[in-house]
Amino acid sequence: ISRDGIVGGENHIVDPAWADREIADVPGPAIRSAFVLENALDGYIVRDDRVAHHVAGVRLADGSTTGSRKILLIDFTPMQPYVLMKPAA
Repeated sequence: ISRDGIVGGENHIVDPAWADREIADVPGPAIRSAFVLENALDGYIVRDDRVAHHVAGVRLADGSTTGSRKILLIDFTPMQPYVLMKPAA
């Protein structure tokens, strides 16, 4: 949602085989996208079952004494078919 007085926080979208690994261990061809969310309300959408997400740490920018990074995560669970059954008579 916003970031003030910080640098870093690069996002990497990678092949799911590289989940739970350090981004330094991920080979270049497995990195599908790399970007930094810098502007208010920047965002991205992924399908969690098809990719893994890594985000680098942030640190204070030169000359800053305070900093913040505010994010909003929204997760959707796919709808499952639901069939209502009438009770047996």
